Amino acid sequence: MKVIVSILFAMIAMGAVADGSTGYRQNAGHGFPLDGVVTFSRPGDKYFFMSATDGSGSWRIEREKDAFAYKVGTVVSVTNGETRATYTTRRVNHAWVVERKDAAADLPRSKDVTISDLYSHPLTVPGADDLWGRMVRCAGTVRDINRRQTFTQIQLGEGNRSFQAAVRINIDTPLPDDLKLGAKVLVGGVMLYSPVDDPVRHVMIDFTDVSVMPMDINDVEILSKAPFWTVGRVWLLLAGIAVVLALVSMKLKLTQREKQLEKLEFEAIRRERLRLSYELHDDFQQLLGSCQFRLEAAAEWLGRDDGKAKEQIGKVQRWLVYTQDLLRKRLWGMNEKLAEMEGPSEEAK
Repeated sequence: MKVIVSILFAMIAMGAVADGSTGYRQNAGHGFPLDGVVTFSRPGDKYFFMSATDGSGSWRIEREKDAFAYKVGTVVSVTNGETRATYTTRRVNHAWVVERKDAAADLPRSKDVTISDLYSHPLTVPGADDLWGRMVRCAGTVRDINRRQTFTQIQLGEGNRSFQAAVRINIDTPLPDDLKLGAKVLVGGVMLYSPVDDPVRHVMIDFTDVSVMPMDINDVEILSKAPFWTVGRVWLLLAGIAVVLALVSMKLKLTQREKQLEKLEFEAIRRERLRLSYELHDDFQQLLGSCQFRLEAAAEWLGRDDGKAKEQIGKVQRWLVYTQDLLRKRLWGMNEKLAEMEGPSEEAK
């Protein structure tokens, strides 16, 4: 019987350690009470994080009922709850928590890490620290700011990797003036990821959604302001230049068309003037010249032969009537052409 019990304990112990060939499992040898020092706590959250005094690492403690936020550095004792230590992240759900005012514990220092460190894990990098639940500080460039009703989600990145920072600040509360896209920001808070577990073996085979969750907006420090020439502003500038060029091109086309119309109008006026000059020269000038000649001849015949003088004056009268009729026809023709150019009259419409 003792041999069987020993074998069972050995199997449990083997299943509780890291298995580099099949996945990653946290140490499951924990019981209650579980003491620790609070490392992360926010008002309004049912959960907080603590560093266990037994050396088992960081734990996520979700309380059975809503309670006030513990002050960071407070020593607490988890007396009961549903432990998830056999899974890949250490947590206790529906926990009963008691503050230990008679005890003290050292508060772990926040660790400065890079974005690459956030993605390092014993699964992928042998010997790497598992930063889940640890207090870290990580810098990155702001790539996106998503305002939600009760919190603000900030995406920070460097190169082809990024992480999220969810700050408990509602949509109606203004953000710091320099917290803009392109700014260099240092975020301090608890490091979290979403484990991808094997439901049969209860081991982690991957992880997603890397984030550093600050306690408040004071844990978001602006290292350098966003450059003026952001991608959005460059595109806005290019769009403005394109609009200006389009307007200039349109104006040039309109100006060119106006010049062409003016040229056509000028050419039409020039041709009309030439036509009128030809008609005045060929018709009216000759008729008037002939009338002048007949009047001179009539003046010579006056007193010598009044009949011939009267004949010449009669011819002048007939030619003047002909000239008057011809001039009237020309004027009517010009009016008809002008009416065609101006379009139909109001009466015709």
